[in-house]
Amino acid sequence: MVLSNADYDALMREYEETRDRHRREQEASVQAAEERIPGLAALTDELRSASLSAARQKLANANADTRWLAERTALITARKRQLLLAHGLSADALTIRYDCPVCRDTGYVSGKPCLCFRKKVAKRLSLGLEGETFADSTDFSHFSYEWYSATIIDESAGKTQRWLAENAVRRAKQFTQNIGQAGNNLFLHGNVGVGKTYLLHCIAGKLLSEGCPVYYFDAGGLFDLLADAAFRRNGRTARESDMVTRCEVLLIDDLGTEYTNTFVGTELFRLINERGNAGLSTAISSNLDPDGIGRLYGERISSRIFESYVTARMAGSDIRMQKKQKSLLKF
Repeated sequence: MVLSNADYDALMREYEETRDRHRREQEASVQAAEERIPGLAALTDELRSASLSAARQKLANANADTRWLAERTALITARKRQLLLAHGLSADALTIRYDCPVCRDTGYVSGKPCLCFRKKVAKRLSLGLEGETFADSTDFSHFSYEWYSATIIDESAGKTQRWLAENAVRRAKQFTQNIGQAGNNLFLHGNVGVGKTYLLHCIAGKLLSEGCPVYYFDAGGLFDLLADAAFRRNGRTARESDMVTRCEVLLIDDLGTEYTNTFVGTELFRLINERGNAGLSTAISSNLDPDGIGRLYGERISSRIFESYVTARMAGSDIRMQKKQKSLLKF
């Protein structure tokens, strides 16, 4: 996927507005400090005068020695910092601030896109989620194992709930590390409320924080979009279906909860098959185990998923109910 000219221009305007905002903030800070601190404005004038004097020297003689300016600048700057500290301000109180100090809110470093720019592009190219929410507040570091028993064995897997959760997180992290590699697909399954959706959110947040676009859908929303595109409903076009098929990362949440019919089965197989052949990464969560997938969608889809997807089971009690019970115990 490529950023359109209109979106690129919008991003550049956003950076320009950010720089203007910080410039105004700095000017306001300087004005307030100069009104409060005697002698500060005089030092600023002295520095400006020295710079102008050096510039005139260079204009009159290109070989003029203006090394004195660096010494004068350092001296005046040190005096200004002393004044600021003496009046309870930090030494860099008048320094301009940046949202991104790396590129200084330009979007580029040495002619190459900064990580902050790639993040903004990823959010614009992502679909089906609010990138800001995922990128800024959801990542693997927030995943808690508190809700998974280290002693209760899940009969289906023969492992403890805690072991299964740790394995699922490990598989999810590997998925984010292997984007762009063929066969990088993940299938998370388990009963309702055990953290599958949150783990997909962690995947989305991690990828967006690294500047990788993500398409994220609950299964019902995904197949509604594909149906609208196929039948030209609600302003949808075939292009939107193609974007879902060809996006670098597709996350499908709660597969099996959608209204299932022939169209859904056909589109699911097409997505899995075409994305697999193209080496694109897909992660799916479902309340259905492999047998349940086979019963609902048929052998063809089931075998295609479980031949080419890494599977990870999650088990335990509904985390929402656990949290509710825990909060009630506090009263």
